[in-house]
Amino acid sequence: MLYSTLILLFAWQVTVQQKTDLWRWGLLGLAAGIGWWTNPSVVTSLAVAGLLGLRYVSFRHWRGYALAGVAFLLGSLPWWVYNLRHDWEAMAYLFHGYIGPDDEPFPLWERLLGLVELGLPALYGLREPTAPGFPLSVQALIALPLYLFLLLDFALQLPRRLRHRPDARLRAEGWVWLVFVAFTVVFLVSSFFDTTGRYLMPLWVPAMIGVTLAIDRLRRFGPLVAAAALGLLLAFQAGTLVRLTQSDDGLQFQLEAQLRIPARYDDELLAFLDAEGYSHGYASYWTAYRLIFRAHERVIFDSFLPYSEAQIGVDANRYPPYVEAVAQAGRVVWITQNFPALDRAIETALAEAGVRYQIRDIGPYRVYYDFSERVSPRELLPIG
Repeated sequence: MLYSTLILLFAWQVTVQQKTDLWRWGLLGLAAGIGWWTNPSVVTSLAVAGLLGLRYVSFRHWRGYALAGVAFLLGSLPWWVYNLRHDWEAMAYLFHGYIGPDDEPFPLWERLLGLVELGLPALYGLREPTAPGFPLSVQALIALPLYLFLLLDFALQLPRRLRHRPDARLRAEGWVWLVFVAFTVVFLVSSFFDTTGRYLMPLWVPAMIGVTLAIDRLRRFGPLVAAAALGLLLAFQAGTLVRLTQSDDGLQFQLEAQLRIPARYDDELLAFLDAEGYSHGYASYWTAYRLIFRAHERVIFDSFLPYSEAQIGVDANRYPPYVEAVAQAGRVVWITQNFPALDRAIETALAEAGVRYQIRDIGPYRVYYDFSERVSPRELLPIG
């Protein structure tokens, strides 16, 4: 999000505002390069920067173009080194890495539906992060008409405003729409399908700016009208956040109910592992990386175990050094999470292998530990 915002900021300054100091060009290229290496989702911001650059292109700024290009290459150098050595694997993953249940990319209409039904409503707070569809709450039914009114007001006023010379406000509103169009095109062209909040980060700042500009337009009806609209949206967003944080599950982003685990169980589980002297183990993708992050890598997991029937046989490991570290560990635990079928398979496999063990249930977590011999689910379970 930081690099996306910096790219959008500096691109606006050197093009629309014509602030062509060389240091701005350099920072634009550096932010673009580091952002591209860190998270390719900045491609939306890069596309917007490129379109603005074409709109305001001038060979008088060749030094700035050259500096931005060199800074981009320096910032993204690790990305280039890796891909040159691995047959452009990152680009292949972008276009072919996200597949559906039939090992085929999700159809275009499904991705568009996911963006409209799941992504955009969550972006504006109309859909809770854990909601699988578009269930409107009472609070959302209050905010939704306001959002629709702001959008309708923009559409109705636009023809009249276009008859005059574009002012700063109209340019800013056009920029917001440009970001959204660029994001939509990138989303539909790639194989990507996930429309949950963290993947909408390139839109967070533009969306807030767009709402701000829309509310500011209401001042023509009087300052109290704009203030009331702002207060309503702030109360709506704050109320939703407070309600979710005080719920049993806490503030979650999981669409699958069995994966929504209150954070308090993480603390108890990590304390148990510390007390028993375990620092390595096997778990599912969502359990492994969550615990690794919360423990600051004090514990390391191989995410070989599935978290649902659909994930059986899928290799969810994203960081090979973790797999290697667990494979070399002398003592390990196995951790499952709200998956009784997997528990039955584990207990059957361990019994057939004659391996003794203990079980500790901590909320929705089940921990298998104190094995009579060092065993791995990669060897015992028929799910690889």
